[in-house]
Amino acid sequence: MKRFTALITFLLLGFAATSHAQFEPKSYSFSPTIGLYTFDQHQELKSSALVGLRISRYLTSRWAMEGVLLYVPTESKTKVGSDNEVSGTLYHIDGLYHFPNKTKWLPFLAAGVGAMTLSGSNTGADNNLMLNYGGGLKYLYSDKVSLRADVRQVLLDDVSVEHNMVYTLGLEFSWGRGGNQTNAKSDNASIANTASLSAQEEAAPASAGAAALGDSDKDGVPDAHDLCANTPLGVAVDKEGCPIDSDGDGTADHLDKCPDTPKGLITDKNGCTLDTDQDGVSDSRDYCADTPPGVTVDKKGCPLKSAGSEADSDGDGVSDALDKCPGTPIGTPVDKNGCPTEIKEKTTTESHIRFETGKSKIRAAFMGEVERVANYLKKFPETSIEIEGHTDTTGPERLNIRLSLERAESLKEALVTRFGIKATRLATKGYSFKRPLADNNTPAGREKNRRVVVTLSPEGK
Repeated sequence: MKRFTALITFLLLGFAATSHAQFEPKSYSFSPTIGLYTFDQHQELKSSALVGLRISRYLTSRWAMEGVLLYVPTESKTKVGSDNEVSGTLYHIDGLYHFPNKTKWLPFLAAGVGAMTLSGSNTGADNNLMLNYGGGLKYLYSDKVSLRADVRQVLLDDVSVEHNMVYTLGLEFSWGRGGNQTNAKSDNASIANTASLSAQEEAAPASAGAAALGDSDKDGVPDAHDLCANTPLGVAVDKEGCPIDSDGDGTADHLDKCPDTPKGLITDKNGCTLDTDQDGVSDSRDYCADTPPGVTVDKKGCPLKSAGSEADSDGDGVSDALDKCPGTPIGTPVDKNGCPTEIKEKTTTESHIRFETGKSKIRAAFMGEVERVANYLKKFPETSIEIEGHTDTTGPERLNIRLSLERAESLKEALVTRFGIKATRLATKGYSFKRPLADNNTPAGREKNRRVVVTLSPEGK
């Protein structure tokens, strides 16, 4: 009875936790584990330490199947000498049911079937069918790593039913489809208001059955499964009870004053794109985000050269009206016609390419910029470049180092696969958030820092 009381207490502590902890469907995990195994007193075997491995497949955010192998080296309480050594091996298949919630603590229930083999040093193997049930708690440390604790009651089909207990602790490593879903992401991935919302999920219809189970906000999702309690009456929700956000800008549809915002743009609390300097060009497209009030700007948000003059969209010093090579990468030396000239020494240029939060894929809107870099390399075939990837300051440095390098590699891959540039002419580096272009304390600044920088080198330098 005391064992069952301990098990219930352990699970209730897990359920009491309230962030958006869950595993992504179709992901996998493996968990090396250690722990303690206790035997029924009738078996006359000593309690022992154990080691083992669990391999899981997540079918949904709640359901998972798991294969388990545990090794228990123990001793007989009645025999002496070498005859008292006994080895136990458990192998079973379990089903796990998780309880997604709003913290990094993820409780679960588990049950499964399998077998246990007990073999002594001077005796044969004794194989018994087994049933196990219990639960546990996971702490989602990151999107790939979790700390996991389990408690199981084991029922062995021996001469009589034997009751064993298993207590384990381990690390769980996830891969495939993003692993865990927690609120921690690099590059300010938590701009969204609350829990992650899915525009593809259909609104859950209200029903009398849901009301009978307890549905405080009357959104059709029972309180036990509702990750967004107190949703206003009449607001469409997804299957987890959270308001739908069709354009994925972090502002729910019923509060969004600018629906259908293009994906990846930074928005304010009303779901509209930010325009910090109020020049009419949104921050996501503004290359001069600190323009003084009242100054006339071009389509990229930069001040016109002088009153009555035309815009210089690529900032190369030659107005658009006279520029025969529009779209020259920033910093590239040009002639009087605005066309690139062959460089004589290393030249660093800021590209216009910006990245979505936590991602390294180059968006279609920036492929024109990639093409301009490619055209320069084709025009001057002896030139090589070094591509620097950069991030903002949000998230652990180790993740940002990897992300920044992936962004540099993304530009390299596009130049090679789309435009036929030789890979040997392209070098890549990742600088994490060590070389910011703008202030990381503002959304607009962080947007500008998620970028790549290109350094052009003439032949032999």
